[in-house]
Amino acid sequence: MTKTSSIPRKLLAFVLVTVMAITAFSTQAFAAGVETWYSGWVEEGTITVTNNNLTPVKTMGVSGTLHLVAEVYGRSDMEPSGCPPVKLTVQVRDLNGNVLASGSVSEEAAVPQVHINLPVTAGQKIQIFFDISSVSYNPNGNYRVADVDYGHEIY
Repeated sequence: MTKTSSIPRKLLAFVLVTVMAITAFSTQAFAAGVETWYSGWVEEGTITVTNNNLTPVKTMGVSGTLHLVAEVYGRSDMEPSGCPPVKLTVQVRDLNGNVLASGSVSEEAAVPQVHINLPVTAGQKIQIFFDISSVSYNPNGNYRVADVDYGHEIY
């Protein structure tokens, strides 16, 4: 064998070892996009909703009563002036779109929160639907915008 033929073999061996090492240390995230909720309070943080939003699927990790709290803050900085206050409607839906529980609140309320209590079973899958609309009328026909903070617990 000549020296030039051993270089491609060594290079091929190096590439194969590198690919095998990368594969061996890689893991797949099979649950991407699907979240499991357990007992204990969890604050999901703030989302900015334009018109409406449907969350990814949530799987209940335990049986009990789901307590969901959502609070609304209008975003006048993102809308034309003169718009009336916003209203938040929250629905807990099954995967067929059936509404299991709902509630709504105006941003003008003393405490602009929606509280929903719903019996759930371990393994049950739900989605949360948020809708932002005008309290009275929508003078310009634009979609409404608001920040929504929400959290949950199962007890």
